[in-house]
Amino acid sequence: MKQFGLELKVNILDLETNVLVCVLNEIDAKKLGVAHDDRVILTNPANTKFVAAVVDVAKKIINHGEIGITSEAKTE
Repeated sequence: MKQFGLELKVNILDLETNVLVCVLNEIDAKKLGVAHDDRVILTNPANTKFVAAVVDVAKKIINHGEIGITSEAKTE
């Protein structure tokens, strides 16, 4: 399995979801080779904790170089 990674600025989204969701800008999603409903592993470099999240892709609400995560991911 190939691994790809980007270091992105985190934005906490004020959304309640039943699963952990991350929103990527379309450009960053293409760089990572992921699409809507794919799963990714998010890692916190400060403490090496990680969590799996479902991907959503957006053109406008998340800027290139950023990732939006639901508040559930923040507490994991």
